[in-house]
Amino acid sequence: MGRTIKVVALHLICGLFILTTTAQAGNGKPRITVPTGAIDLGASYQGEKASGKITIGNAGDKTLNIIKLTPSCGCTVAELTIKTIEHGKEIAVPVSIDTTGKIGLIRKTIEIQSDDPERPKLTVELQTVVSIREHSTMTMSKTLFQGDCAGCHALPGKDKTGETLFEAVCAVCHGHYGLGGTIRMNDLNWLEAHDDAYLKKIIADGKAGTSMPGFSIESGGPLNKEQIDSLVELMRWWREGFIFKQNAQRHGYGKR
Repeated sequence: MGRTIKVVALHLICGLFILTTTAQAGNGKPRITVPTGAIDLGASYQGEKASGKITIGNAGDKTLNIIKLTPSCGCTVAELTIKTIEHGKEIAVPVSIDTTGKIGLIRKTIEIQSDDPERPKLTVELQTVVSIREHSTMTMSKTLFQGDCAGCHALPGKDKTGETLFEAVCAVCHGHYGLGGTIRMNDLNWLEAHDDAYLKKIIADGKAGTSMPGFSIESGGPLNKEQIDSLVELMRWWREGFIFKQNAQRHGYGKR
């Protein structure tokens, strides 16, 4: 009798184990892994493509499906050819940044969308440091404002003026609110050394031998006279010691 009870109990335990294992297998899910921190594409010269790879892995116990990769702008490309990643496997996705019209430290992002239920969207950052070759000259206005490049350097500024316009098309190279880039536009010493006429000319016509193209319509750019005047007015305001015009007006701060 006692032996019979033990056998029945053993069968019950085995059955429960099988059921539990099956349930766990049925509840398996994919888990995406991506690099932490910015992926360094190395140094590059202006006009080249800075290239590298993003490694995407699957640490889950179910196949991971990559739905799509979305670059932050048209100059950034991610070549997704394999969309499924088995458990414990990983893939290398080639990525590149077109450095035309760029200089200094450039950062771009790629959004990864997958069927990972816990992290369906992740953003990976790419970076490269772009230099100009010695004695090179720039005549970019016919290319910088066309094709994929227009998505960063022209179209976002449509019908905008002042600080909104600067953040839309100028911050790509000069940093948000003019606080970054090779030349900090929002720098008191630099602003005090250049008058309004100089600022208008540089914005409208560009500067030979640098990465600064002419943004005026006459130079092949996207900006009309009123938009250029609004940028100079913004920099004149910066020259008075303010940093964030709209925020300062709204909240009463911004003076250095």
